[in-house]
Amino acid sequence: ANCAPAVKPPHIILVHHESIVQPSLFPQLAYDRSVDPFFRSDDGRVHQLRVETYGGASTMTEFSVLTGLSTYSFGGMRQFVQWLMASKIEDTLPKTLTGCGYRNVLFYPMLKNFLFAERFFNGVGIGEIHDMKRQGATRSNERDGFYYTNALGEIGRHIASGDARPLFTFVETMATHWPYDEVYDAHEQVPGGGPGTHPEMHEYLRRLALAKKDYDGFREALERRFPGERFL
Repeated sequence: ANCAPAVKPPHIILVHHESIVQPSLFPQLAYDRSVDPFFRSDDGRVHQLRVETYGGASTMTEFSVLTGLSTYSFGGMRQFVQWLMASKIEDTLPKTLTGCGYRNVLFYPMLKNFLFAERFFNGVGIGEIHDMKRQGATRSNERDGFYYTNALGEIGRHIASGDARPLFTFVETMATHWPYDEVYDAHEQVPGGGPGTHPEMHEYLRRLALAKKDYDGFREALERRFPGERFL
């Protein structure tokens, strides 16, 4: 069914932060509390969110958030659910947004043929995929700011073109992905773990600080560059 909003709805930006878990879940962990606001909602609270999986298996998270279906419904085949259900689901988030006049765009850190990704995303209603090659990435885990910069460029082009449609922009990031036995962007001086923290946990916390820094910059750029637009 189509919908006809009374006023132009906001642009929607959905960010999939790879492998991010709030450290406040682990009271024994010593870390810089400046990252805590990254996980708070507009009311200043951390709300519980039920998710399919922590850490890896991002394909299952993508499937669940875009279709509204639990991968657990597929039993032992849940690891292959994108391939299994590609082009077989009609009632999806992107297709619902299309019915409300949205244009759907994905910024994807891998190549679009990774694990049948293009076929799955097209099937659920995302026809425009900016994959690793199209974005000009030189590595599979670019800084979060790299993907945000590309998204900002596309948002700018969309608005400048006079296209009246609101945008649904799905951005996936990768900098916080394993392995953590190497220092990512060593020139960046950001907090990690407290004294005695395991080196790999220290590195993970560094990357978490980098992710928050880049996200804060993204939010600031949206407000500065597009003051007349609404974003969710």
